[in-house]
Amino acid sequence: MVSAWEDAATSSAFATSVKWDAYPESLPGLPVGAQGLVVIDADRKTGGPDGVAAFNALCVEQGIDQNTFFVVETPSRGLHFYFATSIPYGNSSGSLPDGIDVRGKGGYVIAPGATLPDGRSYRHIYGSWESIPPLPDALARFLREKRSTVSPALVSGIYGPRIGERERKFAAAALADEVAKLKKMGEGSGRNRALNDASHSLGTLEGWIDLNEVRADLFQASIDNGYVAKDGPLAASQTIASGLEAGRKKPRSLLSNQTDIDGSDIMPMIRNGIESYRRKQAALTPSTGKRAVTLLQGANIVEKPITWLWDGYLPSGKLTLLAGAGGTGKSTIAFNLAATVTNGSIWPDGTRCHVAGNVLIWSSEDDPADTIKPRLMAVGANDRRYGVISGTVDENNVPDSFDASRDMDGLREVVARIGGISLLII
Repeated sequence: MVSAWEDAATSSAFATSVKWDAYPESLPGLPVGAQGLVVIDADRKTGGPDGVAAFNALCVEQGIDQNTFFVVETPSRGLHFYFATSIPYGNSSGSLPDGIDVRGKGGYVIAPGATLPDGRSYRHIYGSWESIPPLPDALARFLREKRSTVSPALVSGIYGPRIGERERKFAAAALADEVAKLKKMGEGSGRNRALNDASHSLGTLEGWIDLNEVRADLFQASIDNGYVAKDGPLAASQTIASGLEAGRKKPRSLLSNQTDIDGSDIMPMIRNGIESYRRKQAALTPSTGKRAVTLLQGANIVEKPITWLWDGYLPSGKLTLLAGAGGTGKSTIAFNLAATVTNGSIWPDGTRCHVAGNVLIWSSEDDPADTIKPRLMAVGANDRRYGVISGTVDENNVPDSFDASRDMDGLREVVARIGGISLLII
């Protein structure tokens, strides 16, 4: 699982193949709530209640016709019943009988066709993808809508309907960033303080994000970094609850009200920490237009080593120029480097690229089909680990060329979905 997995879900063949190459044991999941679906999960496990029998009995009792259902059989001989709905039902079983769960907004199911290592599979047995039935009213009465943790005062107050996509994206990115930082922490690194700080910071975003999702992701991060194993689940839960409650008392202003950052890249704010950004904003005074030069004293500079993709030649996260006159082999060298990265093979100096990575190519002059791919084929590049930026489409699906002055946010999103890149060739 990944943080913010529902937002990161993709149907891209390139992104999916890259993920499967890296994690061949993975199974495909469907973010059902994000697709306007709710799935009734009827379990049939040894020693437990028979959810399938209970669901069939419920349908008979309520007069629900099952002939139109879309049904998938699970490896444990349980059944998944898919329904279309515009209502954001959550993942609570509501008042359904024992042995029956619900997968809705924020939930997922393993996709039909997925096969376990032992050969058992999720098997589509009835119905059509083109005609998934609407959720029957008689069944909907047993379900619960997913409710926000936002207080009524805030819903009707400064947040409410004015929260936009920008705030939601900011909150999702902030949660992902805090989770990533927590997961990297080990014993003795101040995990409890960091968990409290993350909870407090994210609590200020109430209304921008479901705080139930925040609680779950922060708790999972505390499991991953060993905090729960050492101090127990109660300690982690109490720290998260305390931090969120404190943060809720200091709600952020809407980004649309902060004109000094309107239109800017919000990721630096997130990386530097929400709280440090709040302090900075509070300290700002009206600008006089005069700019002062700032200096860093050597004693205050914390040195850090360069990390290398290719030791001595290609530093990670930095710009490298391969310069020369036309026809002297720059593209040939670049494509050979791409082959090395995608295969995790040998660099020209005889050292090894220890981790195979993804490569993106942005070319304004060479055709991907008759020039770029043939040249990469010639040097043995792994075609499941490289891609070509082919352009953009707008909300009306109208294609356009890639424009670095306005499309970098979109490029960052695509790169995140394919698991990152090791090399971008321009």
